[in-house]
Amino acid sequence: MENKQLEIIQTVAMMFKAAPGAHYLSEFLAWMNTTGDSAKDLAVSLAQTDVFKQALYADTLSNHEFSVQFVENSVGSLVNEENKAQAVSEIERMLDAGVSRGEVIYWVAMALVSVDQNDANWGAAARQFSNQVAVAAFYSIEQAGSATSLDVLQRVTANVTPDIASVVAMQTLLASGAAGKVIDGYVKGAQVFADLNGDGLLNPGEISAITDVLGSFLLPGIAGFGNLIASGGIDAATGKPFEGNMTAPAGATVINPLTTLIDEITGNGAISVQDATVKILASLGLNTGIDLLHFDPIKETIRTDTDATATGIALAIHVAAAQIQILISQTAAVLSGSGVAPDETTAIDLVYETIAAIAASLASNTGPVDLTSKDAIAYVIQEAAVRSGVDSAMVLKASVLLANAAQTIANLNQAVTDKSTSSTNESKVLSSIAAVQIVAENIEAAMKSGAAKGNVAGTVISTTGSLFANTITAAGPKVGDVTGDGKSDPLRIPPSSGGGSLPPPPPSSIQSFLATNATAFSGTAADDILSISTAATWTPLVMTAVVLDGGAGTNTLSVQDGSSIAAATVTNFSNLSFDATGVAGTNNVTMSAAQNQNFTGTITASGTGVNGETITIVGDGAVTTLSNVENYSIGDDSTNARTVTIADATTNVTADSATDAVTFNVGALSFTGTITGESTVADTLNLSTGADISGGTITNVAALVLASGAAVWLSAAQNQGFSGAVMAPGTGMNGETITVVGDGAVTTLANVENYNVGDDSTNARTVTIADATTNVTANSATDAVTFNVGALNFTGTINGDNTVADTLNLSTGADISGGTITNVAALVLALSAAVRLSAAQNQGFSGAVTAPGTGMNGETITVAGDGAVTTLTNVENYSIGDDSSNAR
Repeated sequence: MENKQLEIIQTVAMMFKAAPGAHYLSEFLAWMNTTGDSAKDLAVSLAQTDVFKQALYADTLSNHEFSVQFVENSVGSLVNEENKAQAVSEIERMLDAGVSRGEVIYWVAMALVSVDQNDANWGAAARQFSNQVAVAAFYSIEQAGSATSLDVLQRVTANVTPDIASVVAMQTLLASGAAGKVIDGYVKGAQVFADLNGDGLLNPGEISAITDVLGSFLLPGIAGFGNLIASGGIDAATGKPFEGNMTAPAGATVINPLTTLIDEITGNGAISVQDATVKILASLGLNTGIDLLHFDPIKETIRTDTDATATGIALAIHVAAAQIQILISQTAAVLSGSGVAPDETTAIDLVYETIAAIAASLASNTGPVDLTSKDAIAYVIQEAAVRSGVDSAMVLKASVLLANAAQTIANLNQAVTDKSTSSTNESKVLSSIAAVQIVAENIEAAMKSGAAKGNVAGTVISTTGSLFANTITAAGPKVGDVTGDGKSDPLRIPPSSGGGSLPPPPPSSIQSFLATNATAFSGTAADDILSISTAATWTPLVMTAVVLDGGAGTNTLSVQDGSSIAAATVTNFSNLSFDATGVAGTNNVTMSAAQNQNFTGTITASGTGVNGETITIVGDGAVTTLSNVENYSIGDDSTNARTVTIADATTNVTADSATDAVTFNVGALSFTGTITGESTVADTLNLSTGADISGGTITNVAALVLASGAAVWLSAAQNQGFSGAVMAPGTGMNGETITVVGDGAVTTLANVENYNVGDDSTNARTVTIADATTNVTANSATDAVTFNVGALNFTGTINGDNTVADTLNLSTGADISGGTITNVAALVLALSAAVRLSAAQNQGFSGAVTAPGTGMNGETITVAGDGAVTTLTNVENYSIGDDSSNAR
């Protein structure tokens, strides 16, 4: 590190309590080299910027106020009050004499550097500043950290203390990147990215990942140290899509509603993350000693190796997070439904901003906010409406809804509080809270539609009394994985109870009938069961073109192996039952596509495995598979096109018409069945976010359609099987993500922005990148991954893992200088290849370099961008481009 670089880092560390980062370090160094000015001149110039004035030291501060604030920010409690008072007096004297604030800051930085680190009065402060400078240099020079957001750059040095161990810890954290969980419940399939420039968007050079089924994410390397933003995905506890964004400051290992509030408060740089954390905890009446950036309240609630006090603290934090999320989503529904906010995502951001502002403004002697208080909730809604900036008429429209909306949210949050004490079993408590959250999600839709009509009174009724209690109870069996063990945690509906004996059952209203294949049937007013078989031997029937009308009641059609109802007109039978009498093996029934769609009631199909049921579809029309029916065989559609929607994750579907283009809709299922198309005409698979087909079998389906922004899971073999058109309409942060599991080579698919490649049991995998803008993360700690870029002009990102050396393969014409390559140590160049790399990329190849050409067949690397260059072994030729600093 040259002296100018050191002085720049020292100056920035003192002025902004931050690292400069590679971008600003290069910019400031170039400015000094061009102008001939010093670091002191740089300090004077920076002190005039809006960033300096708005984030730290406003112009309105008097010389005394600035002196006190600057000394406190610089040394805190490391220096006693007497010595700090002397420093304040000296700085104030200098300012009064006409010395600028920038000059004072530079003078203090140089003075602190010169202090003996063992000095009894100032030594601890000198050690801390020296350590902060060391970490800032590590980030800005050694790691070439590219963040430009002041929030992120301040987090680089925020946790550095006088102890040298804090330097080692921070350097380890910076180099290893970000790993953690997204928690509403645990959110699977969410996109998480590290925002380096503070614009809230996923930009080229910023890395992203998709959370796994337990909500975990990994953003490896220095590019992972940024403000964390999570969006999309499915809440594993409720099964509901996650709406809006959640955020966390750089370095966090948890992203949840509470970290989002912390991030909101610290957004302007006027308060530290530590102070913001205390404010949030205090405002909610929670233990202020908890580090929310690294605290998983679900995990801590169900731990068995802690005492009751620790469990209670964890549960209280989970309750608060759940109530904050309910408050935010319901208020956002009011604001977006009434037109105060243009959409729900904008509304959610607005409500987070409002709650953070309220929490930040609370005085230390103010009591905590009661999230079950109608008045407190009404205040949040009103403030959010005002902060939206819309005209008074729109604010008034929201105000009309205020009382009922606030009461509904209070009722929901009170239910969360009540459920938190409903059992001594922590897992059941978490499931009970999740049941309330499921109900809240459903209420949210009514809140939004009611707000659009100017009346949300119905939501109060839905959250009051026995109706509300029964709705929560009914949601219990729908609860998914609340504990993060990958298994659902549903609640049973308790049996009804009461005194005395049970009343006798009502008289039967069910009538049973046997069909004949050529006779029409007209049902009774009772609940009729019509069996498609003969009486004596229960022989299946093939129905002719007759009308089978169940009439009134809730009617059931009973079918047996070998029977067919396709030629008949079937109406008013909502239930379908497979009669297993005398059946050995598959129970196979034939019906039309339209008949299949009309069975909307109870489907009784008790067979499993080789004794499972099969429906054979004939005739035209879309098909939605019925629950509990294991197998579907789909025949020809005369239009040469058909859509098959798979409703059950274990269903096996074969649609093998040689003339039909079949679209299989899997939606968001974790699919473990089989889908068999036909290769003559390209069939298509449609997937929504959260879909996981890696446990299923897909055959002869060439085309793939992903919903915009979808995050899905495929096996490596399945990914390779999509040889047809790939539709993935999202772009940027709304792009699609495929997570690959299982063994095998992977070739990225066109139009898919992001790939996460999991572990290969062979400890080796080849990933061929087919699109220049694709972002690929392959971070298995045991796999040696080879990334084939070929001759692409690559502008995406490649993230490997530095535990086992990964390799980049380039062919002639390849240009990766516009891309981001992280944790890829080895380089292979094709014979005689001419490629283009950035200076930083060239320096990053610390492993084996294979370049087989010699002499006139040798390889050539053209270096673009700024930075020092060390030539790589076996590469015959280097062409070095321009460095904007005019030195290299």
